[in-house]
Amino acid sequence: MSELSERFVDSPWLVRFRDVVEPEARIVCFPFGGGSAAYFARWAWRVGDAADLVAVQYPGRCSRASEPALVDFNVLVDSAARAIAPLLDHGKVVFFGHSFGALVAFEVAHLLSERGLNPPQHLVVSARGAPGDDRGDACSELGEEDLRALVRRLDGMSEEAMADERLMASIIPALRADLMALGTWRYKPRSPLAMPMTAMGGSEDRDCPIEWLDDWKKETSGNFTRRVFSGGHFYLNRHSDAVLGMLLDAAGLELPRPRPRRIVPAFTPEKLRQVSGGARP
Repeated sequence: MSELSERFVDSPWLVRFRDVVEPEARIVCFPFGGGSAAYFARWAWRVGDAADLVAVQYPGRCSRASEPALVDFNVLVDSAARAIAPLLDHGKVVFFGHSFGALVAFEVAHLLSERGLNPPQHLVVSARGAPGDDRGDACSELGEEDLRALVRRLDGMSEEAMADERLMASIIPALRADLMALGTWRYKPRSPLAMPMTAMGGSEDRDCPIEWLDDWKKETSGNFTRRVFSGGHFYLNRHSDAVLGMLLDAAGLELPRPRPRRIVPAFTPEKLRQVSGGARP
């Protein structure tokens, strides 16, 4: 994972990768278990000036590696909500959460609403079934090899990346902490969120079958949309433009066209003789 120059938005909980002056909307991204804000750096540059893309940074990783990771889900949600709240007073805001991040985004949206603060205009959840009358998965007993097997099964990293021991030494503790936090989460029956919701997933995701996505409908009193993409748990690696297009559309914006790459034609022997004054190489 490359080192990134991260810009902070008033709080270590939030990372901005580029400056967008007076954005029409903001997209707040919640990382998956074991993940960090760094995953969304390329998304921020792809979105360009269309919106301000801000990523949540959980403690215990990347720029917050020196801090202890949180293993209490409620504390994590409360802290994230406090950091995000000021953003909700300035234009449209869309929440996007993938896997573990989907549940964090969902609970943050509820907490903001319960506190009488502005909720996001749209909630997009990805690769996670809707919460029900159950409890989080208690995975604190998983050993390192079990956690590596989980990462491999979810297909979120290449084999080359998994062979990088320095990288894995940073990911495995973060993943363990997030799973421990998930184990402390309890479902609380509440009134549905009063905002549109979109649930997305991969058609081949064994950890979140596409029929599970439909259950999110009961969690909103607004419009509900389900989107299915080809691929597994990390389908968004292959479909980032489509996902970003949906997030911007939820804010009433469009994804900018990608900049064309400048293609420099290869020098033929004849061209080489012309530019070298006729001398043969």
